[in-house]
Amino acid sequence: MKTALTTVLLGILTASAAQDTLLLKETFYQRKAQVNTDFNLRSEAPTLALLFLSGAADGFGDVLQFHYAEFEQVFPNADEQWFNPELSWRNKYKNGDPNQGRRYPGSISVFVAGTDAWHASKLTRIATMSTALAIAPLQIVDPTKPNYKKRRGLKKFLLRTLAYSASYHAGQFIVYDVIFSNKK
Repeated sequence: MKTALTTVLLGILTASAAQDTLLLKETFYQRKAQVNTDFNLRSEAPTLALLFLSGAADGFGDVLQFHYAEFEQVFPNADEQWFNPELSWRNKYKNGDPNQGRRYPGSISVFVAGTDAWHASKLTRIATMSTALAIAPLQIVDPTKPNYKKRRGLKKFLLRTLAYSASYHAGQFIVYDVIFSNKK
C-alpha cells in the first residue's frame, strides 16, 4: 500500500513539475526575461526577518534540549511539562505512557509540534525558513540570452547568500548565546 501511494504521489508531482516547466517555457522564454541580480535591502527585508526568526527558533530548541537549567533561570515559572524535554517527550502518548500508544492521531508524527516546546520550535524553524525561501525575490534566468554563461551576478549572489546566512545565525546567536548563556 505504501509503495502504491508513493508511486501515485510521485506521478502527480512529476506531472505537476512538467506542467510548470512548460508554463515557464511559454511565458518567460518568449518574453526574453531579464536576469535579476539586484540586492535591494527593502525587498529582501521580509526574507531576512523570517530567516532571523528561523535561527531564533533553532537556538530556542537547542537551549531547551541542551541547556534547560539556563532556560529555567530566565523563565522560572515556565510549565515544565511543556518546556522540559526530559518530561515533555511523554506528552505525545496517552497518559504520558508510550505503552498506551499515541495521545491523538498524529501526535507522534505530523502533529508532534503540538505536544511540546522543543518540537514546536523545530516546526517554527522549518516553517519560517521555508516561507523565507518561498518569498525570496525571484531570480529569473533566461538561457537564451547571450550573456547567460557569463558570471554576471556572482557578487550579488554571494552577497545575498551571506546576508541570508548572517540573518539566520544572528537569530540563533541572540537566543542561544546572548539571552540564555552564562545564566548559572
